Amino acid sequence: KVVIPGDESSGLTPREGATCVSAGAVLVVYGGYTSTGCSPDTFTACLSMVGNPLTDQLLARPGEGSAAPDTGEESLLVVLASADAQEVSAAQEVFGRALAASVLGVDIATRDGEWQPVGHDETFGAALQRLELLDLALARVPEASPARRAAYLGAVHSGLLPVSAGGEERWFLFYWVVVQEVASGRRASAMSAGIQLSHSLVDKARESRFTESVVSLARKLTGDDSGDEVIDVQERLTHRLMTLHAQLTEAWYSAIGALLAEGYEVNLAAAEAGRDSSADIKQ
Repeated sequence: KVVIPGDESSGLTPREGATCVSAGAVLVVYGGYTSTGCSPDTFTACLSMVGNPLTDQLLARPGEGSAAPDTGEESLLVVLASADAQEVSAAQEVFGRALAASVLGVDIATRDGEWQPVGHDETFGAALQRLELLDLALARVPEASPARRAAYLGAVHSGLLPVSAGGEERWFLFYWVVVQEVASGRRASAMSAGIQLSHSLVDKARESRFTESVVSLARKLTGDDSGDEVIDVQERLTHRLMTLHAQLTEAWYSAIGALLAEGYEVNLAAAEAGRDSSADIKQ
């Protein structure tokens, strides 16, 4: 629901699935409105976080998300350490379906520039660092902010993976994702499928000493100087048979599934321990 500050009774409600784009106190919604039924998390979090360190980053660049259905109860909130529209969209789809949760994306940079990690250790480490920086940043958010009620935290980072086999070296673009349950501190992670890079992209990455993202390098190679921030390198590398959205959703499903499975085992073990304790007391 988009409200006028100080007048909570007024406002419009984005239709479920509408795209919400926020920049400071301005919210633009693409996709129409309905009279009832959408979560205001993306917008209210943006307003409530004004004036604290995390907000400086949040408001410096536009944040995007999708309107979530209103079930009559306050939905779970996931805070993602990324403000990239495509990364937020993929996380929203998976967390929405798996946990009926809404996703709020914020920009958490791991280091200066567009550094592109190489290999699993660097890429997984970069995703973990984003998650930990997000955790620290949220600790400074005011208690009244909706971000403080986050049930889950998430982070994602791309990487390049070199593989030497069959007498030829090939490079792949892939991602690591990490999810953390705030209440228990438990974490789970997963890597995406890898997409083979063209030789020209690999050469450009080497020339830049891996200080530029694959997106920037792809734009230079294709001569795309439109300035459009949304570019799907995966589509270009796979003749439009694969997308970044598909690559990330697969990884998120794996990570969330692992976290939920571990939680089930923990709860089952606790229940069995409780039954054993009750039996001992009766004896």
